[in-house]
Amino acid sequence: MLKDAQVQPNAITVIRKGLIANPLFSTGPEGWVLTPPEYAGGDGARLGVWWDRYPGSRVGYIRAHPRVYKHPAREFDTTTLATTVTVATPTDNIDLSFNFLLRTATPLNSAYTATLSITSGATVVYTRNFTGDPGITWNGIIGIPLPTPAWTGDLTLTFTFVAKSGDEKYSGPVFEVTQAQIYANVEVDIDDNVIIGTVPYTAADLPDIQFVQSPFGFPNGRKELVLVHHNHPPHWLFFDGAGYTFEPIVFTNEPSAWEAGNYPAACTSYLGRLILAGADFDGEVFAVNTSNTETVWGTKSGKWDEFSDPLDPEAIAPDDSIEFAATYRSPIQWVYGQKSLLVGAQQFEYVASADGIFAPGNLGVTMQSTHGSNHVQPAGFGDMVMYPAEGGTKVRAMSASNADGGWTSPDMTLWAPELCASGIKRMYRMRNPHQMCVVLLGDGQLALFHYDKEAQVMGWSRYNLSANVVDFCVVTNSAGNDVLYLVVPRWVEGVRRLYVEAIPNWTDTNVLNYLTSASLYSSDVGATNVIPALGHLEGMAVQIVADGNYIGTRIVTGGQIELFYDNGLPYYFFTAEVGLAFTAYIQTLPLGSPDPGDVKRRVTCAVRVRGSSRPLINDQRPPDRDPATLMDRSQQVELFGDFKVAQLGSDLYQLVVIKENLPLRCEVLGIYSLTANNSV
Repeated sequence: MLKDAQVQPNAITVIRKGLIANPLFSTGPEGWVLTPPEYAGGDGARLGVWWDRYPGSRVGYIRAHPRVYKHPAREFDTTTLATTVTVATPTDNIDLSFNFLLRTATPLNSAYTATLSITSGATVVYTRNFTGDPGITWNGIIGIPLPTPAWTGDLTLTFTFVAKSGDEKYSGPVFEVTQAQIYANVEVDIDDNVIIGTVPYTAADLPDIQFVQSPFGFPNGRKELVLVHHNHPPHWLFFDGAGYTFEPIVFTNEPSAWEAGNYPAACTSYLGRLILAGADFDGEVFAVNTSNTETVWGTKSGKWDEFSDPLDPEAIAPDDSIEFAATYRSPIQWVYGQKSLLVGAQQFEYVASADGIFAPGNLGVTMQSTHGSNHVQPAGFGDMVMYPAEGGTKVRAMSASNADGGWTSPDMTLWAPELCASGIKRMYRMRNPHQMCVVLLGDGQLALFHYDKEAQVMGWSRYNLSANVVDFCVVTNSAGNDVLYLVVPRWVEGVRRLYVEAIPNWTDTNVLNYLTSASLYSSDVGATNVIPALGHLEGMAVQIVADGNYIGTRIVTGGQIELFYDNGLPYYFFTAEVGLAFTAYIQTLPLGSPDPGDVKRRVTCAVRVRGSSRPLINDQRPPDRDPATLMDRSQQVELFGDFKVAQLGSDLYQLVVIKENLPLRCEVLGIYSLTANNSV
């Protein structure tokens, strides 16, 4: 977890602002100067520097090949990657985030060097020379002071890789830079004047608010965010060029039945109309024959603040507003505009559609299922709409089915029946690194749904942040990636505070993505063995990464940690990351068979992983050393490997559990089994 913002009322909020647009090179090396430019050898092999990415992946990297023994016309002993960014806002310091690795069997030594530097003209702001064995990955986030306080100007970030002449007869080293980013800390003053207008909601109201974004912007070209709550009139939030305004919507011909407790409780957009629906979603405030719990309203097409005059004697026009109440007497919980207008009620799910134009006098309402819904906005997911059902203990996916002649709602939690036992509080869709549905559960934990319709692959995972999440939302950044923002309680220096935390990129390979409540430390006085300012982790067992090396687990005492070798000598470092352990965990489902009389068993099984060299598989790590490795050589760190699974025979269901409790990236590429059916 990267702590992107710490928000408290009437306080200064510090937000990390990215200055380099494409840190993961997912779209190419825009903004980077490659020296030398891309070259190709006589056999077609490219030499020098070029951009590439993993096959089938959106994560790219820049690859650099310096050469000792080189062709004079097309091979070079020095390759560089450089990009220049401008710091326009006065800033005291920046954060440097990077990740690159040495791919080949060539060690770094006096003949082969790698350097990372940040310069401002002739001034060196930061520089670091790297040393290490083949297969090593260097990464981290480093705080760097700028030349002067409140500094502005241009910064150049440069990777330099050199292959000098020497006696070593290895092939040239290969470097892959997967991520490089400079952040500036931007301070924002949060006070009562950020939003102009009165916000009527209490803390108890917030979980029940539903909202939808207007594509039009009335009346002055603004694109408002419309919010509804059954105890308050519909409001909208908009930016007018100078600040944010929050105010009630003044509707033309507002329905006369709207009043406290009977205001719309659900909203969506459909065919250019603002759709408002329901009222008190529990159906307790008003009698069934007087409340609006089953009513749906649609504004005029393209006019989100206007209803038609009910007393207008003219003929009904296609763009007139719409109002209807279904015969299915059950409080409406949500509405969603898809191929039809979908309506979820406490006991039913039904559809409003038209034979032609969706307009007054030309629509029909038909029931599709009777699973029952909760008052949580659904999440669009491909051609499906995910919604909470059965009292919020299941997630169902409503989708059109030609075979059934209507809409079906299969249970998406059928294979994980206890997943949502604590209830569902909120749902959103994400598209990073692939399409996911994120569900906030009643116990404050997150569940993630993954689904690929074409590949017929579906699965759930849990995301534990060592805290109970209060709420969350998804915001799309300038690169088109969805970023998950969470409100999380943390204990800081003995005081419980709410923090806004963000996961800026799910494919980021930084160590800190695998530590929660993380703290960054960079020494500005030289090497040290003390990590201070850890009061928020006092007395806790934390994991430590110092200068890119995993140190292990320590207990925070007196708000700090001192690092020592086993022989008692101090362990000195420049940068360190400290945080609570984050255990990545995946478990297979039992093997199935179409014949209930058959029992399918695994005869052999292997797991293919990338990243972590030796994850826990059924609570065992593979051997630390391969017998084929020479005794006088270090064991090669596998970035890619197959590991046999032990302990299958005594397990009734032969489950395969893969874990990584270290802050290392572990990507499971496949689980391969030879199976047999025993007929009973």
